[in-house]
Amino acid sequence: MKTLVVGASGATGSLLVEQLLKRDQKVKIIVRSDDSLPESIKNHKNLEIVQASLLDLSNSELEKHV
Repeated sequence: MKTLVVGASGATGSLLVEQLLKRDQKVKIIVRSDDSLPESIKNHKNLEIVQASLLDLSNSELEKHV
């Protein structure tokens, strides 16, 4: 199973992603920019990063990520 996290570059979102990755879960995140993500998260083998503004994604694009 893969978990989708929106807002992963924020304080709560990054903590959630960190915990999921520590549990060896597969995680997909949608962030406007990955600049604020720690390197330990950004380069994790179980992480898929989608750079996009959530508000700019169409319904069909969002469905693909979910």
